[in-house]
Amino acid sequence: MNEMADRFVAGVKWVISHRNLPWHKVQIGSRLEYRYRLEPPRNATEAFAAADPELDAYLHLFLINRGVLITPFHNMALVSPATEVG
Repeated sequence: MNEMADRFVAGVKWVISHRNLPWHKVQIGSRLEYRYRLEPPRNATEAFAAADPELDAYLHLFLINRGVLITPFHNMALVSPATEVG
């Protein structure tokens, strides 16, 4: 799972970099979260300020239409043994 997650994260990092998005990702093993800010939030106030409900809704719809399901909170992708990375 972690190897697949590493491949997935590499793709996400590429998109963030090449689109010059002010986002970052946090990976812990096979878990990946997206944040809409350059630096990781240091507390709940910063995390709340970085939220964008409209962008969340768009990202979820965009991904689900491509067969990728992320959690409805934290924009979290969880890679499992059933995950296929193209």
